[in-house]
Amino acid sequence: FMPEGNYVTMAKYYRSYAREKGLFKTLKEKIRENPEVEKLLGAVYLILYGGYPHYVNYPPMKFTYKDVKRIVRDLHDNLKVPRSLIILWGGFSKPPPKQLPFNKKLGSIEDLIDAVKTAKVNGYLFGFYHVPCAMFMEEVPLNVGVVRIDKDGSIPMSRWNRVCSSIFIKYAKKNLREELKITNQNADYEDVITVHNFMECYNKKHHNYPMTRTDDKINRIKLFRHIRSLGLIVGSEFIQDYIVAVCDYCHGGKYRAKQTPVHLYWNIRVPLFNLVYH
Repeated sequence: FMPEGNYVTMAKYYRSYAREKGLFKTLKEKIRENPEVEKLLGAVYLILYGGYPHYVNYPPMKFTYKDVKRIVRDLHDNLKVPRSLIILWGGFSKPPPKQLPFNKKLGSIEDLIDAVKTAKVNGYLFGFYHVPCAMFMEEVPLNVGVVRIDKDGSIPMSRWNRVCSSIFIKYAKKNLREELKITNQNADYEDVITVHNFMECYNKKHHNYPMTRTDDKINRIKLFRHIRSLGLIVGSEFIQDYIVAVCDYCHGGKYRAKQTPVHLYWNIRVPLFNLVYH
């Protein structure tokens, strides 16, 4: 109990607890580990959405690799944006979790390399969209060797959590290393991973059957550690305290009250998470 405390006191207490448990790591500490993280400070976060992963080639939102380069040049030369994190939601020829090879219908590999190089030369961070936990039922035949199976023997209905987390590292080692050899990008985005609750898996084809929720958490942390070991900065969708030490950014870390005058008047949310992890 904290009789004389307030929400700041609570945040400071949990901050010391988080550091003791290895959950806490400051941006300064991350920058010492990888100087590229410093480029996140004040950066414009730009998502170039081409319909992926929902579609591989989606005509209304289709872009070419030359388009990507033109956008990067416009951002730097005309808009005078000094820093940016650019994530390409597209460019792959297969739906997740396979993704590779790069989609040549959007241009040559040389054009893609040139777009990434242009971003890096201008001081930007550039990466690709990945979602190793997703598998669409449209994929035929369904790869039962990687799917997560619930205790009742069923495959999850949601396309976004069908792949067992014990398989994540397999796709990361294959896809990311091949992408790095081709484009030498300096950033990465892993969608959805930090959104889901921890899960179990009863697929007997997996080496750690059955997978517990603790195993699931460890697998997710291993994924992010591996990506950072490649020299990439890495982010995900929502922020959770278990992932802070191995995650460099997220695009769902904001807090807000319900957007009506009444709720804004009566319910001002205290950003406890931000007070702890800043």
